[in-house]
Amino acid sequence: MILAINTATDLLSIALAQRDGSIIRRHTVSAPKNQATMLMPAIESLLASEKEALEGIICATGPGSFTGVRIGLATANALAYGYDIPVTGVSLLDVWMKKALDFFSSATSAAFRDMHTNDLASSYSLHTIIDAGRDEVYLTSYRRQHDTDPADLLSWKQEQEAGIARLPQAAGTTSTTPALLDKLTQPAIIAGSIKSAYSEHLISTLGSEHLLLLYIDRQIDLSDQLCALGIPRLAAKQRFADTGSIRPDYIREAHITRSKQVCL
Repeated sequence: MILAINTATDLLSIALAQRDGSIIRRHTVSAPKNQATMLMPAIESLLASEKEALEGIICATGPGSFTGVRIGLATANALAYGYDIPVTGVSLLDVWMKKALDFFSSATSAAFRDMHTNDLASSYSLHTIIDAGRDEVYLTSYRRQHDTDPADLLSWKQEQEAGIARLPQAAGTTSTTPALLDKLTQPAIIAGSIKSAYSEHLISTLGSEHLLLLYIDRQIDLSDQLCALGIPRLAAKQRFADTGSIRPDYIREAHITRSKQVCL
């Protein structure tokens, strides 16, 4: 069995899956400030008496909450080392790419597939975005060749390293961060999660040229996609030494401020 951990968002999610990716049990809870205290008890409860059957661990490496990412990775690395099992990390930007393709799978409603099948077939660019605060998003881009199956995960290749892009802003606003619109040189699928504070302006700016698969102000369990991407990376791996520890994908350096102190 495989344990999947995602603490990079406000939604703490863990899942226990078979090697084929099917989820046996899962646990999700909104825990924006309590992941450090809630994660291990949740894992203990999820594993129950099946700890000895654990074969590997998958952990979301970010980008997202700096504290959340650190908690998840520290826990995953410690458990993998303790049980002497392999561990692997998966970027949430890649997870959102898989989530986008799952919209077109057989698990999705027939109405959606019928409405957007041509959009998928005619798309050769796919961008995933995650809210990064400060009117910015974490972004990565994927492309596929014209003679490939758009519904096949292996058809999509990462075009550039993950980075930060500026969301459309009001006139007169200046920033040195590259604009998201500069990345969209042709019709594309854009998937991910953003806050409603700027979603309306983003959607109206992009217009109907792009297919938007965005979750707005919603906490989404991405355990299925995390397992789908992570389990193949654990193939033929049996021990912790086969993989070593995993590292975070912060993209942006953590901004840490000194705690306020009250002098009496």
